[in-house]
Amino acid sequence: MNETVSLALLQNVLNTQTNLIAIFKGSKLFFANRAFLKFFAASSVEDFNEAFRNFADCFMPHPSYFNRENIAEGETWFESILKLEKQDRIVSMLTPTYDPRAFSVDVGQSIEEYTVVTLIDVTQTLIKRIMIENNATMNVESGAYDKEYFLHVSKNYEDAAVLNEKIIGIIKLVLDDENPTQENLKIFVNKIKENIREDDMLVRWAKNRFLLVFLVDNEEKVNLIVSKIKSITNVKATISSVSQMKDESISKLINRVNS
Repeated sequence: MNETVSLALLQNVLNTQTNLIAIFKGSKLFFANRAFLKFFAASSVEDFNEAFRNFADCFMPHPSYFNRENIAEGETWFESILKLEKQDRIVSMLTPTYDPRAFSVDVGQSIEEYTVVTLIDVTQTLIKRIMIENNATMNVESGAYDKEYFLHVSKNYEDAAVLNEKIIGIIKLVLDDENPTQENLKIFVNKIKENIREDDMLVRWAKNRFLLVFLVDNEEKVNLIVSKIKSITNVKATISSVSQMKDESISKLINRVNS
């Protein structure tokens, strides 16, 4: 098998990944998957290298994230970031539309002069953590996410769907009890939380109305989650759902599920 075929096969494998994956030769980008090039709006590795001579220049100079100022003299950015604890290996970079995104950085062991880097979008997780630290995320009465907080981060859901080639699903749950007590609200919310993923968001939208917002591969997966929610015992609510249509904004999706 010649080098050209090997590179083509490698490109095909990496292009199936939604994380940003790059191979550096020294400090220069040598190889990148489709997700990486798409994020930087680059048509090729050559196009990227022409626009960004040093990859570390892409890191926003923010004190909460690793950036050029954290690179020790005489070290590569790979070497400096690996000195941090794994949970602190976070960089922030701008999309072509100047939206900041946060990425967890995984640096593979170098082989000769080649280094594999994987960047995992953790924007949603970080926003949740920051808001939780500031006690600004939760609806105190129910324990679900606060509506205002969700509206603050909802655009990130839309961006994450595009970046990860997924769609947004929303399940509306309207409690049969129009005036639920705080105790019953917390019981309901805890039941739902026990059956959803960490990145799914259960939002208290009104007195007895909740929205469950999540990312999935397709509409069929939305229907599976609806079935799972309906199967939860002791959840007395009217349940309906919507799936994001092509190029539909999350604001329009929310309006549709609430209509």
